[in-house]
Amino acid sequence: MPSNWTLEELTRYQNMVVSQTRESCRVLTLLGITLIPLYAILDYIAHRDYFIELSITRTAAVILFVLIFVYVKKRYDSMNPFVVGFSSLTLAATLVTIQCYILGGFASPYYAGVNLVLLAGILIFPVVPRQMFFLVTLNVLIYILAGFLKSNFELTHLAEFLNNTFVLMTTGIIGVIAAKIREEGRIQSFNQVLQIEKNQTELEASRDILQLNLQSEQDNVAALVQEITSRKAELEKALILAEHAKLESQLALSLREEFISLASHELKTPITSLTLQTQLYQRKFMKDQTLEPDQLSKLFMTYDLQLKRLTRIISDMLDISRIQAGKFELEVTEVDLEMTVKQVVDLAMSIERVPINLVTQGSVKGHWDAFRIEQAVLNLVTNAIKYGRGMPIDITLKSANNAVIIEVADRGIGIRPEHLGRIFDRFERAVGHREFAGLGLGLYITKQIVEAHGGKIQVESVYNEGSKFTITLPLK
Repeated sequence: MPSNWTLEELTRYQNMVVSQTRESCRVLTLLGITLIPLYAILDYIAHRDYFIELSITRTAAVILFVLIFVYVKKRYDSMNPFVVGFSSLTLAATLVTIQCYILGGFASPYYAGVNLVLLAGILIFPVVPRQMFFLVTLNVLIYILAGFLKSNFELTHLAEFLNNTFVLMTTGIIGVIAAKIREEGRIQSFNQVLQIEKNQTELEASRDILQLNLQSEQDNVAALVQEITSRKAELEKALILAEHAKLESQLALSLREEFISLASHELKTPITSLTLQTQLYQRKFMKDQTLEPDQLSKLFMTYDLQLKRLTRIISDMLDISRIQAGKFELEVTEVDLEMTVKQVVDLAMSIERVPINLVTQGSVKGHWDAFRIEQAVLNLVTNAIKYGRGMPIDITLKSANNAVIIEVADRGIGIRPEHLGRIFDRFERAVGHREFAGLGLGLYITKQIVEAHGGKIQVESVYNEGSKFTITLPLK
């Protein structure tokens, strides 16, 4: 570990690794439960004479994997993930080795299964190099010792022994190297996060100093504004690099160039606005040697507005990252949906002066994730404002058939019929990017939120007349 980390930073890093390892344990057990019985098809096709013996071993292994999975699910926060992971991989390697023993020891074609177990551990289990070395050595020894027992400690199949052992050891060496590279990558990524936090703290401190001393230290205004702009640019660059690194490993290659183009344009817009405002007021200060309070107020208002825009863009990127990583989880509590929708309406009307008509049937309570539901409704209302041409927006909240229905309707530009089937996909938009800004993520994230609650979202639209989005959520 880097020597410059504090105890708190070291603890955070270790907790992150343990969390990743726990998730890997869950994946490993699910793979064992799924793949072990699936390969019984191969037993039946290639080794029908031994099908009963092989099925018994598979059944026993699946039972053990189910028990491990139940243990992981019940003790997720307190279990030792390294012990559980080692146990799962060792159990899988032992199963394959027993089947090799049944089918002829070193001569069995199933030795490749041990190699697959090693590869699964390498790809899924995020351990350090020495732990990977121990895991690889243990799995190879299980196979070798079982082979020796089968041949009464005589190498009756020397060629197969050398071939199988060489392949397993080569895979193990690759695994140790991969573990080393992956550990260095994790440390590098965590250092980037720490640097971002440090830059953000320094930026906030610099802004506070500017606000307190701007009137009394007029000679330093230009230098302070330039420093804030420079620090902010560094933070934005670091955020773009960090998000790009996460998204590049998760998004399909066919979407990468389009996403980078859209994200660069969206992030460039508020940055350009901030830069122009800073240069404008810097020139005013150099000319008059002073800045009026209303000018400073406009400058800081611009900073606040554009930083909120950056925050929303980054939030959407993080949500996409969580969805693709399978870590998009809900925090379900009792929610008064009427109150939540009213809060969204109040927020939207405070930002944009667009008439919004809200019709409800009274309080509607249920168990949902309040933050995510508010995010989904706000996305729909924001879209209605963006594409509604300033016309009134109608929002309806009602309940029927053990479900609650939220409708958001506008009288805007509408959606062409050929675009209706793809507007809920990532980076998909019904209009050109030059006409309306945006990454094309809002409706995709909204759909994921609704479906995570067991609900569904639908759209009805007539081109040039308006659109109506309908969210249906189960009450139970």
